[in-house]
Amino acid sequence: MAQPASLPAPPYYAVVFTSVRTAADPEGYGITAERMVELAELQPGFLGIESARGPDGLGITVSYWDSEENIRRWQQQAEHLQAQALGRERWYVSFELRVCRVERAYGFFAAEYRARKPEALARDDVRHRKRRPLFQRLPRPRFAALSQAFQNRPAAHIAATMLE
Repeated sequence: MAQPASLPAPPYYAVVFTSVRTAADPEGYGITAERMVELAELQPGFLGIESARGPDGLGITVSYWDSEENIRRWQQQAEHLQAQALGRERWYVSFELRVCRVERAYGFFAAEYRARKPEALARDDVRHRKRRPLFQRLPRPRFAALSQAFQNRPAAHIAATMLE
């Protein structure tokens, strides 16, 4: 089963490559994509990669790096430059590339969650069941004012006002 990349604690950088593939040369594309992953793993500052592609040709690959400097080095790596040229000529209808600084990251792992003591899981269930609707959590004067002000207004307008 595929797993998210195992990454260090933030901060680090994510390069988000979103692309739409052509139908041309799927075998050549696959070989080159695998080679680019192998090559990226050898680069200084490379932390990990995650990739997915849908049947409609839309794909998202996120590579993780320790610095913007190492991202620039990867972008200018000779074999990677050749693959970029082939991508523009043959394999992509379009693509977008975004570089982001990751400030915060967290996740969920079912095996770790289920390994917790049953009492802790029961506490979680009770805590979530006891959660009161928003109108019951608002301070009474605020709720009364909202109630009067929005008696005949659409729900979306009421929700937007409550979040102000």
